[in-house]
Parts: sequence; C-alpha cells; structure tokens
Amino acid sequence: MELVMAAATDCGTVRKVNEDFFYYSKKKNLVILCDGMGGHNAGATASRIAGETVRDALLHPDLAELIRLGQDIKDRLPVLALRMVIGARLANRRLRMMAEQDRNLRGMGTTLVAMAFSENTVCAAHIGDSRIYSLQENKLQQLTDDHSWVNELLQDHEIREDEVKHFRKKNVLTRALGTHPCVKVDVQWFPLNAPNTFLLCSDGLHNALDSEKIVQALGNDDDALLQKSVQRLIQKAKSVDGSDNITAAVVRARKVTSHHAQWHHEKITVPEEPEPSFTAEDRFIRSKYYGKPSRKI
Repeated sequence: MELVMAAATDCGTVRKVNEDFFYYSKKKNLVILCDGMGGHNAGATASRIAGETVRDALLHPDLAELIRLGQDIKDRLPVLALRMVIGARLANRRLRMMAEQDRNLRGMGTTLVAMAFSENTVCAAHIGDSRIYSLQENKLQQLTDDHSWVNELLQDHEIREDEVKHFRKKNVLTRALGTHPCVKVDVQWFPLNAPNTFLLCSDGLHNALDSEKIVQALGNDDDALLQKSVQRLIQKAKSVDGSDNITAAVVRARKVTSHHAQWHHEKITVPEEPEPSFTAEDRFIRSKYYGKPSRKI
C-alpha cells in the first residue's frame, strides 16, 4: 500500500485565532485532526496538545505499557485501534491536568478524528463533530457520526435535515476531549482492498460545503496536485461560509493489494475508563511530559 497525503487550514474570515490542528506522516502512516474550543488561545492549546498526545500514543515504543493502561477494555481491538483509544484517554486527562494548573485554560476542549494504516487495514478514532469521509468512484460516504446535540435531535426525528442549517445551537457538542474527567471513544477498523480516498475535516468545512462540492474539489486524480486540491477545497468553503476555522486533510491509498484481511469491518464505542484508571493515566502523563518519575503501572 502506498499513501499520498496533503492538508491545509485557514483561519476563516471572522476569527482571529486558528484553533484547529492537523498532523500527518506518510512515513508513520497516520493522520490526525482536532478542532479546539475555549477561546483566548485555549482552544488552540487544546487541539495541539490532544493531537500531539494521540500521535505520541500511536508511536509509543512500549506497547505493553499502553496495554496496561487499557486493562478495562473488554473488546478485542487491533493494535492501532487500541493505541488510538489509549491516546484519546491520555489526551483527555492531559487537558484536564493542564486546565487545573492554569485558570486561563479552564473550559478548553477539542474534537478528534484520526486514521492509521497498517498493511491493508485502516483504523479510525472519532470524538466530537469533526468528520471522516470516504471517497470512491465519486461517491462520498460519511464514516463518522457527529457527537452533537443537533445530530441527536436528527436521530430522534425531532428536527428535519432541512432545519439543521438554521438550528441555532448546532455547534453544541455532546462529547469532546478535555470537558469531562473521562471520555467515550468511537473507533472503527476495516480492510482496504481497493484504492480509496479519505477526507478528515473540521466542521468549518462540512458545514459550508455539501457532498457534491466536496467531490468536485477533490475530483482531480493527479496525486501531484493533491495539495492544490485540498487548498482549493478550503478556499471554496471559506467563500461560502468563513465564520469558522476550516481544516482538511486528505489521504489517498494507492497500490492496494487485495488479500484476506485479519480484521473485518467493525465500529464500536469504547466506554469511559473507570475512575481507578485515572491514577495510572496521570502517572504516565507526568512521567512522559513533565519528567517526573513514574512507578510501574
């Protein structure tokens, strides 16, 4: 499998601070996007810290240490999915610790979408209303479900699709990193048996553009022009509605070999970690990020 990646972000036309964060690495086969909230740079801090913490968990050399942190997880997960869940939990705890130490950071939080690729298997994690899409044969499919109040109302048939655009509180999240002591994590994995394109984006993009406009912007199949296509996508969203920060990351999976995959397509929500796990998580964070000694977990 060969991956081609590109990403771009824009502050928009209203906000002075960009609270979005993205990271990608073709060498490490992963991409992460976070949309922060909190104002006064707290949102920017939340998204960056969360993204970097999830990245560090995905690259952490001691897998056994991470497994010990996730002893409460009953579901059998691919290794990359387990790393993502532990990374999201650690990001959540780290944000909580920082907010306790700095009153200017209190109330900060962030969304998270992340994807990691291994051989012909894809793993993805999701918290909040940033999204992951799959684009194949000019058909766009949303792979994530927004953790938002408006989406809950839609699922309960209390509002209609055509009412969403004018719904006043459509940005109210029902789940985010940093807002509660523990967090549920949506995680999914599936085999990759054919070339595919994946879009990770903040709500500043998907609130502005419908599926047709997204497909049009990413329709160029020339990998050398992928960065320009992503930038064009951002600018198109900005011209429609620049009231929010706009961020997009695109991954094209090429040279995919079709063979039997160990993991079939599955999508689950990993429950919040129990309170006794907090001590081990906080100890890990202090050791890794603050240089304080850590006893064995």
